[in-house]
Amino acid sequence: MMRTHPFMLPKRCANSLLSPYCVHNLRVIEWLMMRRFLHISLWPSAAALLCLGYGFLVEPHRLVVRDMTITSPHWRGVPIKIAVISDIHIGGRYVYAPRVKEVTSRVNAQDPDIILLAGDYTSGSARRSRRTAKQNEAIDSGHAALGNLKAPLGVYAVLGNHDYLYGEKFVIKNLTEGGIIFLDNQAKTIGGRLC
Repeated sequence: MMRTHPFMLPKRCANSLLSPYCVHNLRVIEWLMMRRFLHISLWPSAAALLCLGYGFLVEPHRLVVRDMTITSPHWRGVPIKIAVISDIHIGGRYVYAPRVKEVTSRVNAQDPDIILLAGDYTSGSARRSRRTAKQNEAIDSGHAALGNLKAPLGVYAVLGNHDYLYGEKFVIKNLTEGGIIFLDNQAKTIGGRLC
């Protein structure tokens, strides 16, 4: 007996697709095709939902401190402890002034010699003029909370793309009012060394 592929109709259905036998086979084929489609599409969809769930429900509540030791044959001074903060996205889901204060206190507890802020302090791509007064106030207070960062060699910041989209002059104003030194295509000498 010759076996046929599950998606192929038997020869006796070639002339009359409306016979009960052939209709049943068509339903079986449709069921097999739907089952295959579900297998192909369901697993990636489930994985995407899990990733979204993690991104919105778990990750925003995590605050990870990573310690790294970087050695350089060119550095001759005492070791320097550098803290780097990036992509805070104030005004995004779960990130407002209280969360920023939590981040700043955690960074200050590491007792760094210098703190570098690598940009994207503001969430989203909407300009300041397109946001509500309440949203702008929340973002401003989050920026002000970054002023709690303290380090003996200073706190330095550059802007990220979200900060330019929001309005760089507002972000720079908020950061500098908190005592943060803003750098734009500049180098700063600290203690006789280029930083």
